[in-house]
Amino acid sequence: MTEHEKQEIIEEIKKSLAEEKYMHSTDGTHTVLKEPRDKWFRGKDYSWGGSVMGEAFGGGTTASQVWDMIRRLTCLIHGKQYVRHLVGDDAAAETAEKLCQFIYDLRMEVKGHV
Repeated sequence: MTEHEKQEIIEEIKKSLAEEKYMHSTDGTHTVLKEPRDKWFRGKDYSWGGSVMGEAFGGGTTASQVWDMIRRLTCLIHGKQYVRHLVGDDAAAETAEKLCQFIYDLRMEVKGHV
């Protein structure tokens, strides 16, 4: 094996390790869907219960479960498994916003018929 071939292998390994580290990184994860989460699921005191969805669903725990489903659906719609894979996808927050609005409207419609 020549020195050049060794260097190519080393560079491939470095690149692979850097990509793997990025895939398992949480850098930026908390900011990807921050705007829709804060708008719909954070009350004035940053509680789930005092939020728009907390009011709609009647409790913090239920609102937390709703957010979990919206987060998962956003990932699936964008063909990703985890929120961290949405880093850099500018449309992800818009998708989550649309899902929040739809779920809120649907909840209000159903709640009105109960």
